[in-house]
Amino acid sequence: MNQSKRMYSMDLMRCFSLAGILLYHFMVEFQIHYQTNLFIEKMPYYTPNMHIATLCVGLFFMLSGAGLTLSSRESFQVKTFYRRRFLRLMVPYYLAYLFYLLYLLIRYGTLPFSGDIPHWNFLLTLIGMDGYCEIHQTIPTFYIGIGEWFLGALIIMYLLFPLLHYLMKKNRYATMTAATICYLILVFTYQSELPSYENALIKLYDFILGMFLILEKDRLKKWTLCYSIPVILSALFLKKEIPLPTDLKISLLCTAVFFLFLQTERWLKKRILLQKFLFLLQKYSFEIYLLHHVIIVQFLAGFAGKISSTADILLLLIEILAVTWICSWILYQAEHFLYRKLGRTAQRH
Repeated sequence: MNQSKRMYSMDLMRCFSLAGILLYHFMVEFQIHYQTNLFIEKMPYYTPNMHIATLCVGLFFMLSGAGLTLSSRESFQVKTFYRRRFLRLMVPYYLAYLFYLLYLLIRYGTLPFSGDIPHWNFLLTLIGMDGYCEIHQTIPTFYIGIGEWFLGALIIMYLLFPLLHYLMKKNRYATMTAATICYLILVFTYQSELPSYENALIKLYDFILGMFLILEKDRLKKWTLCYSIPVILSALFLKKEIPLPTDLKISLLCTAVFFLFLQTERWLKKRILLQKFLFLLQKYSFEIYLLHHVIIVQFLAGFAGKISSTADILLLLIEILAVTWICSWILYQAEHFLYRKLGRTAQRH
C-alpha cells in the first residue's frame, strides 16, 4: 500500500491481534505443559461474552478483507493478485515448514510423522491446507504446526477475493445483505462437530465484513463510537452471557473493536515514532504468526521443571518474544533473498 495512503490504525489493529493470539497461545501451552494456572489466572483472556483468541482471529480476517479492498481500489488484475498472494503466503510458509522440519529432524533424529500416512496427502501441505484438514481429524496429514488452520482458511478467502471484489464493486449493499443472510442461517443452524470459529465458511463473513466496512468507514464514522463503546463494555464487564450464537457475538465485537481503532487514525498520524514501530511489527506479522506457536511449544518443552514463579514465567515469555522476532526476521530475509533470485531468473529467461 502507498505510504501516503497508509492507515496506521490498521497497523495498530494488526499488532493488537497478533499480540492477543501470541499471549493466548503462550498461556494455553503453559497450562498444558505445567498443569497450573499460575500467572494465567491473573490475566483472564475470556469473559462470558468475549474470548481474546476468537476476537483477535476474527479481527485478523476483517483486516485481511479490508486491506485487500483498499489496495485494490485503484486497479485490480486477477492474475497479478494471485501471483502476489502466492508469493506473500506460500513462500514464507514453505520456508518455515522446511526450516522447522529440519530442526525437528536434527533435534529428535527422526521425522515427526507416522508411517501410515499416504504419500499423496503431502499435497495438502503443498497447498497450505494440512493445518485446516488436521482440525477435521478425518484426513491424516504431514502437518507439523506451521500455519495452523488459519492459513488454510485464509487461502480459501484469498481464492474467493476476486469474485467478492467484483460483487462489492457491482453492488456492495446487495452483496453484504446476501452475505449476512447466509451467515445468520449458518450460525443459527450450525451442528457440525468442527468448532464454528474454525470453519472457513463462517469466518469468511468476517473477511467480507472487513471489505464492506472499510468502504463505508467515512459514511459510518460519526456513529461508530455510539456502537463500539456499549458493545465492548458489555463484552468485557457483563457477567451474564448474552443469549446469541458465539459467532454472531464475535462478529459484533470485532466490528466494535474495528471501529474503535479507526478512531485513532488522526492521533496516530501525529506519532511518527509509533508509526515506525507499528509498521516494523506488522511488516513481520505473517512470519511471526507462522512461527510463534511452534517456538512456544519448543521453549516450554525445554524448560520443563524449571519454572517456579511468576518472574520466571515473565522472563520465559520475554525470551520467547525475542526468539520469535529473530526467527521471523531471518525468515523474512530468506524470503526476499529467494524473491530476488526468482526475479533474476525470470529476467534471464
